[in-house]
Amino acid sequence: MSSETLLEVHAEKSVAVDLENGTCSCRQWQINSFPCSHALAAIQKVGDLPVYAYIEYFHTCQSYIEAYAHGIQPIPNIDKFYVDAATSSAIVQPPLVRRPSGRPKSVQMKSAAEGGTRRAIRCGRCGQLGRHNKATCTAPI
Repeated sequence: MSSETLLEVHAEKSVAVDLENGTCSCRQWQINSFPCSHALAAIQKVGDLPVYAYIEYFHTCQSYIEAYAHGIQPIPNIDKFYVDAATSSAIVQPPLVRRPSGRPKSVQMKSAAEGGTRRAIRCGRCGQLGRHNKATCTAPI
């Protein structure tokens, strides 16, 4: 499968590298816009052009320098920005929240061993809080 620009690189899996079109079958060269490890091995094997010839222009130092050559202008008066935001008549609405699908999760009561507390029971007959209910109430009527 080898030719001048189409090479097969043997790694964990064999991958095809096309130096002319800037592609690799692992797809990392196409995704990242710079050569993957397979492509670098193929570039070094062929050796006709430097590695930098295969890297997109926007990944170079020159592109970075040009992007920030004009400088970044600061905000002239930050206090005015906050005043304008505070006096603005626009009311920010809360985001729309949808109920999640499925059955809601239940809140489980912890046992005494897990550090849980017992809830006091109110008797339906005498109305007292304690450890009895209507069926076990011994208070006189």
